[in-house]
Amino acid sequence: MNFEVIDVIGKRFVGREEEYLLKWKQSDKPTWEPKSNLSCHKLVLKFERSKGPEIIGARKENDTVTFLAKFDGKTAKVMNLSEAKKGVFNLIYYLESKIVWTDENQDDAPSLSNRKLVQSRQSDAVTVIYAKDGREGIMYFFEYENGEIAIVNSDEATVKQPLVVLDYLIKNID
Repeated sequence: MNFEVIDVIGKRFVGREEEYLLKWKQSDKPTWEPKSNLSCHKLVLKFERSKGPEIIGARKENDTVTFLAKFDGKTAKVMNLSEAKKGVFNLIYYLESKIVWTDENQDDAPSLSNRKLVQSRQSDAVTVIYAKDGREGIMYFFEYENGEIAIVNSDEATVKQPLVVLDYLIKNID
């Protein structure tokens, strides 16, 4: 029997591991599940985005980025990057919407010949070497320390490796 998650309603840390409280279609009793076991990335992002400030503007000046954020739908505040990282999921959502995704940079696409393609992993991506917006949405090319590559959709990438994705977006925003 396949169980279907219908909502994410809580988050906690057990040691260093994040767990989410999931509401199931097949049960009235929510359960805590480790982040590493989850495949309901859209629901996790919906939950996380509801907790942070809404990013409504950004300015890059001399390699320094500042953000304008709205709290509780009202109060606006200018934040530096380290402050904005507290709402990393909203920050990624905003930055992805501001990057001009074109096919012109196809020459920048990494050569995948002689590279091992693997499934994405929870915690050891070193960097994003490339990203593109295609039929399936934004796809990130993660490179791991051993040279392996994983091609991951935006939702999964954002949930599994938010700071790695954020670093790539900050470097590539105009």
